[in-house]
Amino acid sequence: MPEEHSEVTVEKEDALILSVDDHEENNMFIRMMLEDAGFKVETTTDSMNAFNLAVDLLPDVIILDIQMQKTGFEVCKELKEDERTSSIPVIFVSAIHTSAGMIAEGLQLGSNDFIRKPFNPVELVARINVAIRIRNAEAKIRELLAIDPLSGLYNRRMMYEMFMREIERSRRYEDPFAVLLFDIDHFKTVNDTYGHLAGDDAINHVSEVVTGSFRKTDLCCRYGGDEFCVLLPRTTQEHALELAERLRHNIEELPISHNEEEFSITISVG
Repeated sequence: MPEEHSEVTVEKEDALILSVDDHEENNMFIRMMLEDAGFKVETTTDSMNAFNLAVDLLPDVIILDIQMQKTGFEVCKELKEDERTSSIPVIFVSAIHTSAGMIAEGLQLGSNDFIRKPFNPVELVARINVAIRIRNAEAKIRELLAIDPLSGLYNRRMMYEMFMREIERSRRYEDPFAVLLFDIDHFKTVNDTYGHLAGDDAINHVSEVVTGSFRKTDLCCRYGGDEFCVLLPRTTQEHALELAERLRHNIEELPISHNEEEFSITISVG
């Protein structure tokens, strides 16, 4: 099962909360309440830099005041439009903008909740816990939708999504980007000779070798029956060829056991 791109389930005592409020005393009050409840807390009064701070910290929940130099609505819009921060729950707090229209606007921007000041500490902690539970549930669903059930690698849909993302990143930062495509040689013969369960064992064998052969930042996928792909960010063509040869060798050298029989497979990769 790939781990590098999956979202980690957060227990309450490990959760990081970012509070953005242009009044330091409000931030200090929130910090005191939430640290007493077991959260880790970061605060800022700089709403103009709140988005960049969120990208750096990747907190589990963001608490946004609305009335700031850059309004909470503007910060929320930035957060929800960027893939790095779009899944982070946002809770608005405000003493002034509490009309139904304002609450509706905040929810339409993608916020999770809205709390009026002055708020009850117990209520704030409860709403944060709810936001974390919802985020964790959504993350599990997204992971299930992205995983190939047989191999445990990412599936075809995730491969295309990440491929386009890495292409754009490579162009933006002028970083090298390589892709390995490979399949199992004579896979039909494996199925015909040893049976389809042995074919499944061959798929799992390749998946285990692939998972152990690449960096955590690489994306390993199964996108067809016996067809695989590895996306290699910041990797030159020369290095990709070295990795391809090492992968080919590792798969060829390790035998596969099935029903007290052993057989080996090879791959073609480029």
